Amino acid sequence: MSLSGALSGPISRSLSARLVPRDASGLPTPPVKTLIFGGGQSLMEYHNRGNPRSSVVLCQEVRSLFEYTPPRAFSTYLSGSVTHDGLNQNGTDWTVKFVNKAVGGTELVDVFTPSYIATGQYWWNTQDNTATTGNPLDVADSPGPLARLLLAEVEVAGQDTTAFFWSQGTQSAGQLQWPTDANGNNAKYDSSLRALFTAVRTACGKPNLPVFIQRIGRHQTSANPGYAALSEIQTAIAATMPNVKIGSEEYDGRMAVTRSKSVTLTLGSNVVLCSDTSNVLVNDAIEGPGIPANASVNSVSTNVSFNLQTGQNATADGAATVFCIDRTHLYPGAEPSGSIGQPYDTNGNTQHNQTDGSYAVSKRMARALAAHFGKPLYWQGPKITGAVLTGAVLDVSIEHDGGDDITAPNVPGVWRVSPPGNIGGTPLTVSSVSRLNATTIRLQLSGTPAAGSMVLWYVFGSQNKRQPTDYVRDNASPLLMPLQRVDKLPITRA
Repeated sequence: MSLSGALSGPISRSLSARLVPRDASGLPTPPVKTLIFGGGQSLMEYHNRGNPRSSVVLCQEVRSLFEYTPPRAFSTYLSGSVTHDGLNQNGTDWTVKFVNKAVGGTELVDVFTPSYIATGQYWWNTQDNTATTGNPLDVADSPGPLARLLLAEVEVAGQDTTAFFWSQGTQSAGQLQWPTDANGNNAKYDSSLRALFTAVRTACGKPNLPVFIQRIGRHQTSANPGYAALSEIQTAIAATMPNVKIGSEEYDGRMAVTRSKSVTLTLGSNVVLCSDTSNVLVNDAIEGPGIPANASVNSVSTNVSFNLQTGQNATADGAATVFCIDRTHLYPGAEPSGSIGQPYDTNGNTQHNQTDGSYAVSKRMARALAAHFGKPLYWQGPKITGAVLTGAVLDVSIEHDGGDDITAPNVPGVWRVSPPGNIGGTPLTVSSVSRLNATTIRLQLSGTPAAGSMVLWYVFGSQNKRQPTDYVRDNASPLLMPLQRVDKLPITRA
């Protein structure tokens, strides 16, 4: 069945004429007003939560980056699923609107969770489900129930639609396989997601509509290989489907909620001298050199110092850079005992960012959108561009985005090097990690690998439960952007 038959009305726009306007430089021109649709499961749906809503932070950031006037407050409607700055709920005088159609716990591919077919909690039909759903629209290779709800609204919005944000995969990862797609599910996920993106573009009449994936390949404590497969699929779609980009990653929330502060420590004291205590909150977790484990803020003396909890005394003297992590603005759900500094709502398995983490992801997604429309912003963080092996030394090349230098913590566990000729084999041991210079990280392997092709991962599977100081970051103030993950980067031998 065609897409038009799966929607509430026919789509008869001439797609070839609906291209994104461009200025003289060839960049897309910023929209007069911005309408964003969101889809997926809870990690997108959670933009509807918090106080203020994470969606409000997203819209405020978009408004600021596009320099819209006059300034107005944002309101949320329909239980927070629609956020805009219009003067009333149904008015058309808004300048930024976010319509969040994501539903927590839902599945992209119908057959991955068969019980969802009857309840309609899925996005795409890969088989004929009409007998189960009772809906004649649920034929093979067509939008599922959730997609139809989204597409109907996108069709009404038409050319006003500016972008589509997507975050889904937690429900699907258990059905995906790595390193091979033995059951064919990886291919089903890939084709279904591409089809959904195309359907959204068709519904609004914009074949080049920008799509931003809020990648969620890393938020669990386990090294489920399905998350590696999920990340590789999302990365491949962004690399091969025009105007589809990785907007942010969920673990970036873990990174970006950290606020760096220059401090002076006194060995054996819990008083931390700090001339700029702005945004240092009581109960913030504090991490960094000379800071004891599980430390948090007990009190703040404005622009003079902050005190750690009694007995949490510095283990070193002198100047240091430490990181503050918000533990105050939680999403619903209590942190598990002993998890100080983990900015996640539990919901049983610590899947979701706390509010501050979601705010950070919202800002990253807004910056990605603005950069697409020609704003000179950094938003991705530094990236790996190559890896050269000389004996047992692997030098990794870095290209910057906003910064000009990097940290390189000696944390081998965030790197993975395949054995020669066997991508899925037991990874080689990385003995140490060091910063060689501003654009090179050096990995020391435990021995010289044998002949054969090799590949590199930075942050394999799901590792973002590590501490923020474990990751490579740049010096692009104030964001301290994390190094982008890389999947299966071919290693060159010197």
